Formats: sequence, C-alpha cells, structure tokens
Amino acid sequence: MRKNFLNDFKTKQEVVVFDGYHIYKDATKIKGLSLGNNNGEMIGRLLEKRGIEKDFKELSLDLTFNSLRSDLELWANYLELPLEELEVKLFDRTLSYEELITKDPLIIGINEKSTSQTKNYKFETAKSLYTELAKLTPFDFKSLIKFSKVFGLPYGLQEDILEQHSSPDINVQIPFTDIYYLFYELTIYRYYFSLFEAIIFEDTNKIKSLLERHHNIIAQMSNTTIDNITTAFSIAIEHDDSLIYSAKELLTEHFHNNHRALQILPDFEDGKIIPKIFFKDLFEYAYFQMLNALMNNSELRKCEYCNHVFEVDFEGRRFCPPLPFRKRSSCEMAYNRMKKKQKKGDS
Repeated sequence: MRKNFLNDFKTKQEVVVFDGYHIYKDATKIKGLSLGNNNGEMIGRLLEKRGIEKDFKELSLDLTFNSLRSDLELWANYLELPLEELEVKLFDRTLSYEELITKDPLIIGINEKSTSQTKNYKFETAKSLYTELAKLTPFDFKSLIKFSKVFGLPYGLQEDILEQHSSPDINVQIPFTDIYYLFYELTIYRYYFSLFEAIIFEDTNKIKSLLERHHNIIAQMSNTTIDNITTAFSIAIEHDDSLIYSAKELLTEHFHNNHRALQILPDFEDGKIIPKIFFKDLFEYAYFQMLNALMNNSELRKCEYCNHVFEVDFEGRRFCPPLPFRKRSSCEMAYNRMKKKQKKGDS
C-alpha cells in the first residue's frame, strides 16, 4: 500500500472559540464595540470594505457549477427569488453584493462579553470537524451559531482580537463573518463533500447525478451538446469504474486549483527542520481532512441517530464522535434519551 504523505504533516495550531456569537444587521453596531486588542470601529470598516472589494459576481459561476440543487433552493428561498431566476443570475454573473445586502442579517460575530471567556482546541483533536461542517446548510443561522459555539466560526475576518504573533502555530481566531461569503464557501464545500461521500461508498448513481450537473452547465456555456464536450473530468457514464475515476479527478482538481491549496511552512523543532501545515480557517482544515481520508481510504459510516456520515475511528462506533470539549457523543446521548422516552411510552 502506498504511503500517504499527508500523514507526515502535523500542526500545532489551535482554534479560539469565543463565548457567544450574535447576529448583526450591518456593521454599524460593531463599530461601537470595544474588543480586546482591537476596536470595533476598525473591524466594522474592514467588514464593509471586504464586502465592497470582493466581487460576488466573480463567485457566482462557482455556485452554478459546484452546488447541490437543494442548496441552491435554500439560496433562492432566502433571497425570495424563483430558483430559475437565481440560476440565470448566477450563470450570467448578475447577482451583485449590493443586491444581496438588501436582506438581513448580514454579519455574525462576537460582542464585548464574548472575549471575556474563550476556549481553545487543537485542530488535530477535532477529528469530526469535516463531517460536522457538512451537516450545516446555507442560511440555517441557528445551526451555524450552535456549531460555532463548539468549533468557532468556520470562515470570516481573521482579526487580532486576542494578542497573537505570526508563526506556523498561530491560533485561528475568527470573530466576525459576512454571511454571504460564509454560505458561499459552505455551499461549495457541501458539493465536494457529497462527491467525496459518494466515492467512499462507491455510490455511482449519486456520482453520475453530481457530475452530470457540471456537464449540463458546460454544454450550456459552450452552446453545444454534452457528447461533444471534453473536460478534465469527462464522464464515461456506462462504466462504474470510470465514474469513480472521474469523481476522484474532479475532487483532486478542486484541491489543486482552489484557493485553499495546502500551505506548507518550515519549522524548527528539537534541532530539526520539519514541515508543518498552516490553516487560515476551518474550511481549509476540513478540506485537508477530506483529502487525507480519501488517500487513507478511511471508512465512513452513517450515524444511527442523525443519519449523517462520520469517519470510523474504532470498529464498534455507531454514532458521530464526541465534539471538542466533550467526552461523549452528542448523538449517542440523544439516541439513548429517545429510546428511554419510547420505552416509557410503550409501558
């Protein structure tokens, strides 16, 4: 068996989880906050500037190619647009950031009390991060905040609220996020996680459905038929092996071309120069975990409570693993409570 080189890379990075996250309609209230080593005025201006500088039109086509139809429906529902109209806007790159911010809320982040008590966890202890992240859905604010209270905000403004110094071991601390860019990242992530899941389970029907969406859009862009299109992930739909090959090729292409390419930095430890991986946010680490699981041919299993997949770390595991700061699986405890209620109802 060929050795997975990713197993040799380590990180000492930790993630800062703040004590509470809140919804803001705009950056106005943030500007008045006093936040540790920084002030809300500067952070508020950075959030406003970020929204203007990043052109959402350039991201629109990514959503067209790399999204589950069910997730696009959530975008359409939130923006109060017919799905067909949203798809046209994304395809034509006419969905502007200015159009998006007419909806509330705009920002999720901390307040002054949130910095008074923080907790850290090491990336390497968050083995279930990449599968838990895939459970989130666009515009489900309640689940996002619940997730963030455990793992921290998955993406957003990396700002020095707590005193940090730049190094390969710098903590990941994300106090604020613009919801549209976060849910854009989540939508793309969920598409590739679904592809990854289908590869692991060798679900060729699901792979075919996911990849055909790419081909239909390419055909539309090329004003030609799918049969005439040649791409790096071309599909030979009559062979299951070819489907899995094409899915792996597309997933690898995403890792290779995506702006979340692995950042390898040298570090000096115990008299030796060693390579370490540096991550800017939770999506980067989740993609790393996904790639590592694929290369290790890791076993996935569906949780008996929530029915989402998790990576099996020992043979007898039936539920999603414990989350950071917890000793027992939340799904296992919820399952046991459900069974107790059922027994009481039957008696």
